[in-house]
Amino acid sequence: MTLTQAEVAAAKPLPLSKGVPLLGGIPHLIRSPFDYLQQARDEVGDIFRLNVSGINIVVLNHPRHAQHMLRDDAKNYPKEGAMWNSARRMFGNGLITSEGDFWLRQRRMIQPSFHRQAIHNLFELMLNAIDEQLAQWPTQATTLDLLPLFNRLTMNVIAQTMFGVRFSEARMQTISENVQVIFDDLIRGMLDNVLPSWLPLPGRQKYQRALEQFDEMVFEMIARCRAEKTAVGILPMLLEMQDQEIGDRMTDGQVRDELVSIFAAGYETTALAMSWTADFLARDPKLQQT
Repeated sequence: MTLTQAEVAAAKPLPLSKGVPLLGGIPHLIRSPFDYLQQARDEVGDIFRLNVSGINIVVLNHPRHAQHMLRDDAKNYPKEGAMWNSARRMFGNGLITSEGDFWLRQRRMIQPSFHRQAIHNLFELMLNAIDEQLAQWPTQATTLDLLPLFNRLTMNVIAQTMFGVRFSEARMQTISENVQVIFDDLIRGMLDNVLPSWLPLPGRQKYQRALEQFDEMVFEMIARCRAEKTAVGILPMLLEMQDQEIGDRMTDGQVRDELVSIFAAGYETTALAMSWTADFLARDPKLQQT
């Protein structure tokens, strides 16, 4: 939808979230970004401006905003700016962050991996991975911290369905900690893209170490899969994919970017969804019987 000049002129200015002189919301974003953004939403509404040292960033909060930008009118919202640049530090040029002809090429190559039959072939791996984790859950405890349990369960499913391997508890813990550092850094990483590189920001080195260790694990899995032709899972399918027009396959770097994108989409989001679902069910005994 294109607005006329009159409509643009008549539009009310977006409310501005609270900040401090000169720096705007930077101190809050460094100290507690999600609490700050939630408080701003509660105070001024679902759409507001965030001042980052003189740079205005529009923050959207409602699901319909995401649908409008990412699906209904995506062509008018290129993946540019501080937030997307921050995301590319983790996702590279995978489906989440790429666009245009390259995005279309990658999507066409990857789509067969998520065909109904391809997913069906992974069911047994998924079920075995879930059963392995559930067998380790405490049975006599009166209370359980579900999020770390669901994190390990989801990690085990991803390890077996994506890489065809079983990670040790120690390695799952290391990967989980690194991923948490990387995810938590997305907003701070946005500040990296709008502030001078010489300005000291907490967490830069910690983030870099976490990303390097995570990449080391991913490239190790790629090398292992190339060497072991009998490997099963999503990774072997990605390595075998071929561009139907020019016959090219993905490089290790491109495979890495797509694996990280799939991993990010299926790990923390799934664990959080299951944790909140369990909490919701625990509060309503009637639902537990349905």
